[in-house]
Amino acid sequence: MALDWSFSTDRRMRRCQRQVFFANIAAWHNARDPMRRESFLLSQVKSIEAWRGSVVHQAIQNFVIPCWQTRKRVPWEQVVVDARKLGNQQFAFSEQKRYREAGVSKTKSKDEYCALYGHEFECPPTQAELGVTLEAVERSLWNLSRLEDFVKHVEGRSYYRPEVAISAEYNGVRIQGVIDLLFGGAYGHYGVVDWKDYSAASTSDARLQMSLYAWLLCKAGSWRVSSAENVELWEVNLGLPAVQQHRIDQSVFDDLEDFMYRSTEKLRVLCGDGSFNASDLENYSHTENPNSCRFCAYQKICREPEPWINIASTSTKSKTQRATNSSTSLPKLLDLNAAASAILI
Repeated sequence: MALDWSFSTDRRMRRCQRQVFFANIAAWHNARDPMRRESFLLSQVKSIEAWRGSVVHQAIQNFVIPCWQTRKRVPWEQVVVDARKLGNQQFAFSEQKRYREAGVSKTKSKDEYCALYGHEFECPPTQAELGVTLEAVERSLWNLSRLEDFVKHVEGRSYYRPEVAISAEYNGVRIQGVIDLLFGGAYGHYGVVDWKDYSAASTSDARLQMSLYAWLLCKAGSWRVSSAENVELWEVNLGLPAVQQHRIDQSVFDDLEDFMYRSTEKLRVLCGDGSFNASDLENYSHTENPNSCRFCAYQKICREPEPWINIASTSTKSKTQRATNSSTSLPKLLDLNAAASAILI
């Protein structure tokens, strides 16, 4: 089994080794092992902030890009209405915990599928929080409509493809990326768009991550991209709003490969060849940050954390050691409830 690496994987390694085990090694949508199915399901759980961005992405994919493809005017008011409807449908899906129903899968549920952290961990978001979130979604979409120069640049292309998964081998690891929107230019030339919906300026990490998309297009022969300069990289922050074009060359690729080499070496040391064995969980350390543990989606299937971490507490360090049971075994900790065990993904 090949190891997969992405910028998300690198962030997990820095946050908590056990998250790497559950997300990169254990999670598998078609496994019969309850632990692996549960790991996959929990990997779909989102914070309400991450979900907001997901709704914005889906609204652009479902209601904006089809208009660009058919060269029709985008009906922004209707886009906003449809985005709110989509958000309400997904919130209801998560609130009813339909993602835990037998036979339910992301593929079958399509755009309706949603699993929110608050619903999974019995701290559900309020209707007021839902309202604020949907207002932010609406604001992001209106902001996109007002980025007239950028929209004019993207409109009228012969080729659009959203959510493009692309990968290439490097240092014995499969490097992965998902491009929010890929649009065509001249032969062998493409535009890449990365949608952001938060109110913060771009960082050097964002530029490095965007350069990965161009690097992958150059490495994957099917795209016939001969050099970095043939890829336009557009970072579109819908929360500000702001548009930034990142210009890259081979020197940027050199910096990227140096970063990836160091990160993939750490991943190979940590995960070996990426093969799954439940007992290997013991080889993965707990986080040193209590907040990472508190808000981790995998806390239900993770072993007892460090004594000073109190998941239920809002304090960063608890002086009260959590009760432990020396006879607790991994199979007992992974004894999932009947509903989880019945999930067919």
